[in-house]
Amino acid sequence: MIPHYTTTRIVLSSILLAACLPIGAAESPVIAEATALIQSLQTHFDHRQVDKITELFHPQYEEGELLKENLQKAKELDAFPDYTLTLLDAIEQAAAVVARVAIIERSADQGAHQRTELFVLKHHGGQLKILGTYEVPDAEAFDPETGLYSSSKGKYSVTAPAGWRALKGSHILRALTADSMILLAPDLHSKVMIGVLQLPLKLGDSNAETAQKAALADSAMESRLTRNHRVHDEGPFASSGMEGYRILSEFEGKEPGIGKRKRLRVYLVDDPILYFFVCDAIGPDQYGRLSSRFNDIITSLALLPIEGGLTRQEALAAEQAEGSVTGRVYTSEKYNCFIAAPEGWEIRTSPNPGHLVEMQYGAGKSIARLIGSKGPKSASVMDIFSTRLDQVKSVVQEFVETSRREITLQNTPAIESVQSFQVDGLGHFQVHEWTVIKDNTYYLILCQCIEPDDPDRLAIDFELIMKSFGFIQD
Repeated sequence: MIPHYTTTRIVLSSILLAACLPIGAAESPVIAEATALIQSLQTHFDHRQVDKITELFHPQYEEGELLKENLQKAKELDAFPDYTLTLLDAIEQAAAVVARVAIIERSADQGAHQRTELFVLKHHGGQLKILGTYEVPDAEAFDPETGLYSSSKGKYSVTAPAGWRALKGSHILRALTADSMILLAPDLHSKVMIGVLQLPLKLGDSNAETAQKAALADSAMESRLTRNHRVHDEGPFASSGMEGYRILSEFEGKEPGIGKRKRLRVYLVDDPILYFFVCDAIGPDQYGRLSSRFNDIITSLALLPIEGGLTRQEALAAEQAEGSVTGRVYTSEKYNCFIAAPEGWEIRTSPNPGHLVEMQYGAGKSIARLIGSKGPKSASVMDIFSTRLDQVKSVVQEFVETSRREITLQNTPAIESVQSFQVDGLGHFQVHEWTVIKDNTYYLILCQCIEPDDPDRLAIDFELIMKSFGFIQD
């Protein structure tokens, strides 16, 4: 539902919201309240009243700050989202209201497309507010009778317990993972976030060590971004023929209204592919009631068979690869570009969104990536660079930008930046990056020297990678 402005893509447009009921239907109090809420949302979007829009969301809505930030950014770029909403139905459940809403989204570059979202509504201060919005999965992906969700992109399946709702992953998850989903508990607040991604670097000498390092790094970041964080339990975990690691923590959100929760984090690794389960029991007593269901969901994971003699990594990458590798050169017709890996580097496509190609330094840990995304016509190269830099600063430690300059890369304006910072659990990074926009397409050449690799030695290779980048057609 919310417009999003992330490191990998921007979806921005103008908004029109409309709600209607089936002709001749008797209007229940629940339908009347839900209709009034959407009509208010329409009015505020029509007038681009960001504060009034965000007031319609419940204090426990977890993406409140992101919603406000993205709406403000859309307003600045004169590119508010353009939606038409139709209320399909609404029912009461667990002291809340579940509304199904058909959404038509229009954009200048992609035309119009339709989806169905689930709005969870809950009273606050005597008024119905939006507690959460979730996109309903495609009919072929989820069987409501058996509870089986099958991911063609992620090459896995999981089973939802009775009474749980299967939904698509949030915009944030979908911007980061090859595929993701959410299982929403009957309380309409607790949930399990499930996904698969390709690790851009090798974290350990075994799958178990890789899973442990990834889980501990994310838990450490979680502790910095929340309040009253503590770890209850952690240790090795194995399921579905994979080794992994589990961490059970408890914390409160930093934003007002985001209360206490227990989170079970389970990572399973088939290098370089990581499957994750982030299980949130929201409320002080919910974990005891939900822990067995969490375990049922995690252990239901089944890896779908891979055909054609491909490895799992190759099969996942093939699902959404935007180009191909020949020798040491990556080429993408869709993104009108090419780039090459230096001697001594491995190169492969990636299933992760926006990650067109990844390179791994053969003699160490360091990596390089080409990231691409279609952007709004009104965004400048500085808009894209500054937004991403702010996001990096928010999740790393000891950030220092040692240099920045505006350059011309392949006859196109670009920004070159050199940075250093610490990443929880992974050590010191020295980064060389180049941000380019051409024909409303955003490119990021991201080269990361990771200790103990020699930054002076790798700066030479990073320069070669940057200079190998080019456009197929000017």
